[in-house]
Amino acid sequence: AQVKRVCGDGIIFTRLFMFCIGILCILGFYYLIRILINQKIIASVAAYTLCFSPLFYYYMVNPMSDICAFCAQIWMTYYLIKYYKEGIKKDFLWCCFFLMLSGIFKLPFYMFGIIFGNLCYLLDYQN
Repeated sequence: AQVKRVCGDGIIFTRLFMFCIGILCILGFYYLIRILINQKIIASVAAYTLCFSPLFYYYMVNPMSDICAFCAQIWMTYYLIKYYKEGIKKDFLWCCFFLMLSGIFKLPFYMFGIIFGNLCYLLDYQN
């Protein structure tokens, strides 16, 4: 709605914005898989597969809040795993920011915050 308010009534601006969010989603998925398994080829294939998923393709060109929330959730998971592996506090703050953003876009995406509980359990279990 804010894109429409800033750019005008043309649907092309909204669709271009959603397409750019979709590209960020594919890029985030690539980085997420890459940090999980540390192989560029498998991460590229996973991102390619996501790119041509029919539902993702439909959401990528239509003005729906699901793709924005999904993109923020992917980046949240990436930064949480990066924080778990490297221990940099800045990554944890980015993780919290993207969790907040995904919840703002679509409220049920706050359920991905359960990952924080699993991380706390893993950190306590290791100590």
